[in-house]
Amino acid sequence: MSAGLIIRKLVSAILVWFLFCQCAHATPLSLWRINNDRATVYLLGSIHALKPEMYPLAAEINHAFRKSDKTVFEVDITEASSYEMNLAIQRRGTYIMPKTIESELSSETIRLLRNYLDQNNLDFAEVRQLRPWLLSMRISLMELTRLGYSRDLGIDYHYQQMARRKGKPILQLETFMQQIDLLAADPPRIQDISLRYLLEEIQQADQVIAELISAWQEGKADKMYELSAQSSMDHPELEAQLNRLLDDRNVAMVKKIDSYMATDDTYFVVVGALHMGGPRGILRLLGKDHDIVQLHHSSE
Repeated sequence: MSAGLIIRKLVSAILVWFLFCQCAHATPLSLWRINNDRATVYLLGSIHALKPEMYPLAAEINHAFRKSDKTVFEVDITEASSYEMNLAIQRRGTYIMPKTIESELSSETIRLLRNYLDQNNLDFAEVRQLRPWLLSMRISLMELTRLGYSRDLGIDYHYQQMARRKGKPILQLETFMQQIDLLAADPPRIQDISLRYLLEEIQQADQVIAELISAWQEGKADKMYELSAQSSMDHPELEAQLNRLLDDRNVAMVKKIDSYMATDDTYFVVVGALHMGGPRGILRLLGKDHDIVQLHHSSE
């Protein structure tokens, strides 16, 4: 099973699951701390969609947020207007007639796509102008909704809105346009392969999410990365995609996070938890120059 592909699609390229720990003893959280004589940085594993019952989040996480002087997210989703975001998606994610997705996909992917649309009472005409990468995102969001997850309850959105209410400064590690360009960068053949494997394995989404949640509950960042990397081991064609979506971005993110350590502030940094683990993950890269402490949750 290519578990990593489903994981990346279900969290929109980049993602990871966040749960309120209800254990009866000290349990690792997807929350880490770096500090020196001047600065403190809290690193929080993130997901962009959650279920209502997953709130409230662990007290230790909210405590880290309250202590912070500044908040940092992959992208400040309120920075760009809805019009600008929709225009960017349209330009990078749709075809200009008479070209359609049928000219980009293999016959097998078209067959799987038509089957999926039929099963979900959707018309092929509704998606034929979408490029494969954007269609993959749309399908993933539909599956998240089907499983009971909502983007309005995502960790990033939750803390960005809280930061605005509290008047905390908001910084971003990337821009919306950078992320759109990243998602759209794969050549047509790789977009076809990625969409095909998503459609082949979408029925196993519940199982994959359960495995990921279990790894998150145990605070195992490397395990989460291994789940995401499974697709490139099963399908080497997707290795470059994994590197672009995770490993390559980590280098730029770490450069910014490292610069915070030269200030006199406390930062609350929210990043997709798939970026945390692995041999080229944020924790490994930051760990070369800083001592990193994983925080725990203790129930009363």
